[in-house]
Amino acid sequence: TATTLGPCATIQGALNKRGAIDGSTYATTIQVADGAYTGRSFCSGPWVGGGGVTIQGNSATPTNVTVNATGVNAFESYDGCALTVKDLNITAGVFAIYAYRSGTLNFGNLVIGAVTQGVRAQDQGAVTCDSNYTVNGNQVVHWAPTTGGTMRCCRIRFRAAGFPRGRQCHRLRQSPHLQVDQRQA
Repeated sequence: TATTLGPCATIQGALNKRGAIDGSTYATTIQVADGAYTGRSFCSGPWVGGGGVTIQGNSATPTNVTVNATGVNAFESYDGCALTVKDLNITAGVFAIYAYRSGTLNFGNLVIGAVTQGVRAQDQGAVTCDSNYTVNGNQVVHWAPTTGGTMRCCRIRFRAAGFPRGRQCHRLRQSPHLQVDQRQA
């Protein structure tokens, strides 16, 4: 059954609204309208009633939905929460995508700009990129699995536009749990 809960001013406001209801095993899509959004968006703990939650921007033109998370992580999932983020342009933040303490975060069709580090999984957190995406920014490191985190990125096209020479695309010093399959879908 489709139910509309009404518009929210922020992405986090929509996540909070979804967190307060019983999803009754139904998947929830938070449709983000074209425009500019600021701040951190996160989920903590499993969703009441189960079901998945997807934050979805503009699939045809992801750059029409801009997320600026200066000084914080753009999207976080932790303590067992499951979240999917797609079709957005993340222009600033500490991490664009961050899963930890058994959180899972799937993403795809993103444009990731000038964040400090792109994607991180740690402390049994799991990140999966499930469709093509672009990196358009000067990042210290893009993929950063650490201390028990798992990252999976298979059969996608990763386009690093302007990734600076001498920077790392991935770092495996602290965790062997990064899977990359360069075959295209």
